[in-house]
Amino acid sequence: MIYLIIVILFFIYFLSDMNYIIRGIWTFMRSYINFIRKPKSPFETSVHYDTCFFTDLDLWLHMNNARYLREADFGRIKFFVESGLGKACQSLGGTFTNGGNNIRYRKSINLFDRYRIETKVLYWDDKAFYLEQQFIRDSDKFICAVNLMRMSAMNCSPSQVLEKLGCRDAIKPEPLPELVKWMEATQLSSDRLKKAS
Repeated sequence: MIYLIIVILFFIYFLSDMNYIIRGIWTFMRSYINFIRKPKSPFETSVHYDTCFFTDLDLWLHMNNARYLREADFGRIKFFVESGLGKACQSLGGTFTNGGNNIRYRKSINLFDRYRIETKVLYWDDKAFYLEQQFIRDSDKFICAVNLMRMSAMNCSPSQVLEKLGCRDAIKPEPLPELVKWMEATQLSSDRLKKAS
């Protein structure tokens, strides 16, 4: 019986991305404990710390491009749990989904580099929150990558979510010029794809 359990666990581990699942659950649990102790404002910057390990490397021995977005997920989980935005959205019968990313790589993160991901709200409209995530290397405080993320609200609106959190009178910030251009590019792409279908 013990051998059968080992074989089943072996297949579960290698047929699914268990490292990602375990880290996601761990990040959620730690963030939820922080939320219970002291909830953050949705307008505060959330910080997620990490280190580049062997599993993050590409053939050139620095962090694989795809890993940045994977690590951005953990920063996003931490932000939405600690700020209460995720819970407020769920209480309205809604959910958030990633509607797009625009990542800019500036300098590589190398093996054993400690870095942090700073996540903050830049803007919101009727359909989505727009977040910025900066990957900052600890050794020299250099911003190695910047990710713009569109978190679409399904079955509710960002304004309703903010109102649920008691932020009804929140002043919407002016969007950064690069965010405006990205939003325009996203809309142009959406319009083109609608015509093609």
